[in-house]
Amino acid sequence: MVIDFVFALSICLIMTSAGKATEVFPQDRQEEPTQRLGLPSLLPSLADMPRGTILAWEGVSQQWGGEEGFSRSFTGTGAFLPLGKSQLANLETSVSLHGSGFEARAGVLAFGALAPSTVAELFAQGVAKELGAVPEAVTVRSIVLPSIGDNTSGYIVTVRGTFMDWVVATIVFARDSVVGAVLGVGPEGQVDVQDLVQVAELIDRRIRNPAP
Repeated sequence: MVIDFVFALSICLIMTSAGKATEVFPQDRQEEPTQRLGLPSLLPSLADMPRGTILAWEGVSQQWGGEEGFSRSFTGTGAFLPLGKSQLANLETSVSLHGSGFEARAGVLAFGALAPSTVAELFAQGVAKELGAVPEAVTVRSIVLPSIGDNTSGYIVTVRGTFMDWVVATIVFARDSVVGAVLGVGPEGQVDVQDLVQVAELIDRRIRNPAP
């Protein structure tokens, strides 16, 4: 699936920049690991989604590294999932628990520090082919995001396909020792970043105020 390749890319981006991440924050800012959270309860459920949403998949994952993680993805009953102004082929949400807030923040910062050309090159190695496009058809830009969590990064990748142009928008943020991620895939012009921001903000609120 396209989503599998996208998250594989995200892992590659974080891992390739992990060596630089340790230099970003002074060691005295490292924190003790937070207590274990009910990770599935931090993500949106069908009850939070609009009518016509289908739970495509959920389960334990290590998509963003860390000690443990959980992901949940949604599609629509029709061709696309209506989310606010967006029409998405897939919405993927994920949280991962890291050993400290330092680790979580550093990973997100490293992800956002990558040059768009680097993101495009890695993306084109697999995902562009899945979308029916040549690597030269991939363009990437950083997303200007509001403050979510302790720090936030994101990219919008546009792929010129053979039959349709696609957009893959990714938002990643850290809150304490948790990394949250929201990824939306849809036709060009049908992915509104603000809709994904609202999903990220929902996850962030639940990290700050987890269910008992």
